[in-house]
Amino acid sequence: MKIKTAVVSNRERPRSALEHTGLDKYFERIVGASEPYGNLAYKPAPAMIEALLEDLKISKENAVYVGDSDIDIKTAVSAKVRGIGITTGNFKRGDFNALGAWKVIDSLSELIEITDQAMYESKRNGRNRVTLAKPAYETSWQEIAIEAYLDILKKHR
Repeated sequence: MKIKTAVVSNRERPRSALEHTGLDKYFERIVGASEPYGNLAYKPAPAMIEALLEDLKISKENAVYVGDSDIDIKTAVSAKVRGIGITTGNFKRGDFNALGAWKVIDSLSELIEITDQAMYESKRNGRNRVTLAKPAYETSWQEIAIEAYLDILKKHR
C-alpha cells in the first residue's frame, strides 16, 4: 500500500519554499492558493483539498489532513475529511477537540500508529490505498519534524 502525501498551504506558491529546503521530493503534490490548480479559495474553504483529492483520485474517506492550527482543523471539517490536530504549535488538545478534530496527537511519531490502524482497516475492508494529506509547515522546526516523520515512515515500510 502506498501512502500519498501532499502539502496544502495558504501561501500563493508554496513549492519554492519546499524546493529550497529539499522537502519537495517527499510530496506527490504541493498545493497553494494559486498553484497548481489556479486561483482557489484560502483555507478553511475546502477547495484546495477537494482539488487535490480529485487530482489524485482519492476519496474523502481515504484522506487524512494533519495540521497544527485551528485553520487546519476547520479546513478538514469543511472538506469532510478526517482532521488530525498536532499540538506542536500554539493549539492544545482541547482546542482541536472543540473544533471537531478526528484525532489529536502530540508528535509526528504518533502518526505511525494511526497509519498502521488505517492500513489494517483498509486491508480488512478490501481497499488497497490509504492516504494522508498534510498541510504546509512554515517554520524550520516544523520542516525538521516533517523530515523526521518521513524518515520514520520509510523505516516502517
